[in-house]
Amino acid sequence: MSIFSEKLAELRQKSGLTQQEVADLININRGSYSNWENGKREPNLDNVVKLSKIFNTTTDELLGQTIYSRVDVTRFLSDFDVSDIKNFSKVERDKLKWAILFEMTQNKIKAFNLKDNLITKYKLDGDEREILNTIFIEVEKDISEAFPHRKH
Repeated sequence: MSIFSEKLAELRQKSGLTQQEVADLININRGSYSNWENGKREPNLDNVVKLSKIFNTTTDELLGQTIYSRVDVTRFLSDFDVSDIKNFSKVERDKLKWAILFEMTQNKIKAFNLKDNLITKYKLDGDEREILNTIFIEVEKDISEAFPHRKH
């Protein structure tokens, strides 16, 4: 089991809720929720946020993240060979998202310009562009949720 699945089961049990009750609160079926607790699947970001609210905790705490565990995954965008994006694991994609977010906030570069620069620099084909586009959509969504009054 992962840290997340263990933490999820622990928080649910402490709250006195059943798997079905939690599943009902976030509008999913019990089987999907059970898969999260058993470590077979992971919820999307929206559901992680919902779970953190139900259990009155932070998403970082729920995911087993601390400031120290994030320090070792922070990388600069220049550390990535985006031409190999098709072969990135979920962890590598997540690290790339953080690097993109960092680049956008530190250098105040627009997402479109940054994405275009990466496509040109690494000569990405259609599939690679689609993957990169998905990552940028996720980053923009994360930014919008974190900073709801920010102009896009």
